[in-house]
Amino acid sequence: MSKKAAKPKPVREVLPDTATLLPLDEYDYIIVAFSGGKDSMACVLHLLDLGIAPERIELWHYCVDGKPGTQNIWDWPITESYCKAFSYAMNIPLLLHWKEGGLMGEVLRDKRPTAPTTITRGDGSTVTAGGDGRLNSRLYWPQLSKTPEGRYCSSYVKMDVAAKVFSNDPRFKGRKSLMLTGERREESNARAVYAAVTADKSTTQNRRVDHWRPVLDWSEERVWEIMQRYGVNPHPAYYLGWSRLSCMTCIYGKPDQWYTIRQIAPQIFDYFSQYEKILNRTVDRDVDVATKADAGKSTIDPKYGYLVALALQTHFPVEYMLTAPGQKWWMPPGAFHHTGGPT
Repeated sequence: MSKKAAKPKPVREVLPDTATLLPLDEYDYIIVAFSGGKDSMACVLHLLDLGIAPERIELWHYCVDGKPGTQNIWDWPITESYCKAFSYAMNIPLLLHWKEGGLMGEVLRDKRPTAPTTITRGDGSTVTAGGDGRLNSRLYWPQLSKTPEGRYCSSYVKMDVAAKVFSNDPRFKGRKSLMLTGERREESNARAVYAAVTADKSTTQNRRVDHWRPVLDWSEERVWEIMQRYGVNPHPAYYLGWSRLSCMTCIYGKPDQWYTIRQIAPQIFDYFSQYEKILNRTVDRDVDVATKADAGKSTIDPKYGYLVALALQTHFPVEYMLTAPGQKWWMPPGAFHHTGGPT
């Protein structure tokens, strides 16, 4: 008998926009969710290309490990300082927001409410909100999922935090705000169907928040091109072989990444390995991090090995942020590779 031909996979239609992008000068606030990665960086530089003055832009960085200065378990230690250096070099305000206890606090939550959120308001003051919900337990790692809700790390330490900012800073009342994020269609099948402009869930009767994905149709080549044109030196992780700036210890990390983490940051690697045993659950539901690392190899090109120390420290010198006149801009080895991240 001849085998039946495989049924073609259905083509998923792009989701329709649920909001209309206003002329940019009609927004009271223009905000970029800023990880320090290449795609959120491209959003910022694209705004500058469109003639938006730096002082009209706000960068919001969500500190995934909790209060700034806390020991890094998930994120690269250098990331927060890298974001500050970019803010300073480009004269664009940066605001830091975080869940108390960070992502690991939620992983280990046992019979207690979801942690409160601390936000930085536009006047520079901080306020803490929430934390008074019902008692509940998590005690498992974020799951590999096509949706932010499934991989709760994204929704918990980023999306939920952003919503708290809009609802707890009175300057947004009666105003129009635009939130930019850096998803791109070519990153995955799930992102390929995203709408370009949507009404953000923070929109209310007296507060308009539009969500715009300005680089949704960009190629990765175009992203690197705009960074090179502005002379912005990429985050050190890209030079260590990472293709995406999610967490250093991303749940989507491939064997080569876990091998490299064990190579350059053994204490952080051991932390995850130990907590897999404590929770009796592995980060990847199919295999523990040690077995995953054993199957990998180092992502680090010896040419850039000197940047390991920079990536693992907490101070990024501002003078390293932009290439000096006449200085060559180097394409990082992590470019044009897929080494982990949400699909």
